[in-house]
Formats: sequence, C-alpha cells, structure tokens
Amino acid sequence: MTDTGSTVEDAELPVEGVATKSPRLPQQHRGLKRVEQILDAAESLIGELGIESVTTNAIAEHAGSSMGSLYHFFPGGKDAVIEALGRRYMEHMRALNAQALDVSLARLPLRDLFRGIVMGMADFIAATPAFPAVHDTMIRVHCLPNGKLVEYEDAILNQVRTYICARLPRLPKERLETITKVSFQSVSGGVDLSTRLGGAERQAVLDELQEMMVCYMEPLEREFGPLDK
Repeated sequence: MTDTGSTVEDAELPVEGVATKSPRLPQQHRGLKRVEQILDAAESLIGELGIESVTTNAIAEHAGSSMGSLYHFFPGGKDAVIEALGRRYMEHMRALNAQALDVSLARLPLRDLFRGIVMGMADFIAATPAFPAVHDTMIRVHCLPNGKLVEYEDAILNQVRTYICARLPRLPKERLETITKVSFQSVSGGVDLSTRLGGAERQAVLDELQEMMVCYMEPLEREFGPLDK
C-alpha cells in the first residue's frame, strides 16, 4: 500500500473487527530501527490516550514516519501494530520469567523467589502504561486455541514447569501439570488484578499474592523437595 495522504484510518474499525495482517519482519538495521520507532510511538500514544483513541495516522506522525512506511512493515495498520507491541511485551515477560525462574535459583528462599517473580512483572507493567490495554486486546483477539498468544503462554508454562521440577525433584509426575498451571494462573491473575488498582491497595494485593504463593509452596517443598535440604 502506498502513502496517499488519506485520512481514512481515522475511521478505522475496532481492533476486534478486523482480520489482522501480521507485521513484516525487517531484514536490515534501518528497517528494525523504523519498526521500533513505530512501536514506541504507538506505546506512548496508547498510554496517554487509550487504545481506542489512537489512529494509524497518529502513530505514523508521532513516529516521524510516512503512512507508506508504516504500512510496509504493518500491512494491517493499527491492528498489526498492536499485535507487534503485544508480542514485544510477551517477549519481555518471558525474559523476566527466565531470569526469575533460572534453575540455578532452585534453593532460593521462597519469599525471595516470589518477590522477584511478582515484583518483576508488576514493576514492568507499572512502568509501561500501555500494557494493560494492549494485553487485554491481545487476549480478546488472539488468546484462542492456536492463537498468537498461546505460544507465549506455553513458553512461560514450560519455564514454570522446568523450575518446579528442579525445586521439587520428588514431585509425582501426575501432579506436576496441575501445580504448574495453578502457580502460573495464580501469579498472572494476581498481578493482573494489581494493575487495576492504585497506591497502597495495589501494593497490598502484590504483598498478599507473594504470601499466598509462599503458603502454597511451603508444604509441597517439605513433601517433595530435595532430601538433603
């Protein structure tokens, strides 16, 4: 699509009403830089104005990009930009979890473990005002069987599963999957709740979440942890 200068994007359909054309992956440094500029612009505008108020034209203008350049990398317009921004967030979350759930930390005290996991996620979200809106949109559109968020959830579940195996080496295999899913959903759900609160209430939820996870894991650790602990 070429840059015609048209403003039809100001009347674009809601995100969930469009079949998104996936972003194109740039092959050169210049293209990578342009993509990052567009995503940074979208993030800034969504955090300031809300996802429904942001148009493709506004994103291009804020990024200092032409509409033709934006559509070259994001053929689906606003929807594709949001999808790419969501993927960037999920990659960051996966990296945070990889660090917090490194198997070398399998003997870390539980309170230190869950402080790192919970506050790492919460601090990232607090520093990223666009995250809740983008994440909610991605869940509505893509968190379906074979959807585009499933691969990220599976990757994080695998991180949790691997860590639990290292932490609880005597855990029966038939319980591993249940404990993995309960742990993942509890932490992600609690952190998600905290993003909708403010100030002391937000921190109270995060503190309670950490304590809840410690209380959940302590008896499992006594029963299934290393014998030499």
